[in-house]
Amino acid sequence: MDITVKTKGRVPSNDKAFARILATPKGEFIIIKNREWKLKTPVGSHIIRKYIKIETKIETLANDLGWKVTIL
Repeated sequence: MDITVKTKGRVPSNDKAFARILATPKGEFIIIKNREWKLKTPVGSHIIRKYIKIETKIETLANDLGWKVTIL
């Protein structure tokens, strides 16, 4: 009988959004929509720095449907 156990930690829920941010070249920007961002906390430079360790500038869109993420 093979016994398997769960790994430590929780399942990452924002992998797609983080992958899009990482794929963006330095100096460019992308738009992250509200429905793409799975964390309860809104997008912030501190969150991106914590999870994927890159510097960004975050601006909220005028219609509140997402954020403009500029890679610094």
